[in-house]
Amino acid sequence: MKNTKYILLLTALSLFSTPVVFAANQPENTTILTKSANIDSDIVIKTKLLTTYSLNPELRKYNIVVDVSNGIVHLDGAVRNEPQKELAINIAKDVEGVNTVTENLIVDKNTKAGEISADYGQKVYDATLTAMVKSRLLLNPKINGAKVKVTTVNDIATLEGEVPSLAQKQMIGRIAIKTPGVVAVKNNLQVQEKS
Repeated sequence: MKNTKYILLLTALSLFSTPVVFAANQPENTTILTKSANIDSDIVIKTKLLTTYSLNPELRKYNIVVDVSNGIVHLDGAVRNEPQKELAINIAKDVEGVNTVTENLIVDKNTKAGEISADYGQKVYDATLTAMVKSRLLLNPKINGAKVKVTTVNDIATLEGEVPSLAQKQMIGRIAIKTPGVVAVKNNLQVQEKS
């Protein structure tokens, strides 16, 4: 929970390249907003990297430790394969303000070190997949997507609700499984009985 709050705070900070500051000593009903450029660039770099790593489908399961000093990024932790290691390094190199990337990332196909279950990144990714499936259903004129409840957990979409026919149930299932990122679909839709 502590890591989630830290990531949320860092994410919020990263969204503002020039943060907003409230001016003091003003009448109660007046809020004056000014821009301040006093955020340490190392903090911004670290925030961007932690946020990116937590949302990346290849890296979000691993606890990659990021340290930044004077534009020099140091990465530490463990990943399961060389492409994941290269991805982490390349992401760091592409962040504006980074001068150098050093790393002590360990590649171990059996690693469980640093693995996080049900982390913030997975939750965000699942929510994104849910929104993508819902959007595809709502945009299909043959389906009333608003009557279908979609939830996603660990890249598996679950469909619930009632539909008028078996054909529509199957069509909705096909649309869900064809959504990029969805690895499986639990189609729990019920066909309404005709009276």
